[in-house]
Amino acid sequence: RNGAGPSKVQCIDASTGEVLFTANVPDSTSQLTCCCFGGPNLDILFISSAHINRDREKEPYGGCVYAVKVGIKGCLEKRFRGE
Repeated sequence: RNGAGPSKVQCIDASTGEVLFTANVPDSTSQLTCCCFGGPNLDILFISSAHINRDREKEPYGGCVYAVKVGIKGCLEKRFRGE
């Protein structure tokens, strides 16, 4: 988004295009980078962000990780074994 925040992450049904869930970042962080599910029930979405060439006063939480309880169960990530 390159500074056009605030940002969000959406879960979209691939077959229908329906938006199933939207996780809005609660501040002006504009550079979301990646997300994954975690927590004991895999229902917490962890969203990482960057802070590259951004104004720290305008985006004080850029470079942080957000945790959003989404109510949708994610998939367990496979561990890399280096094989």
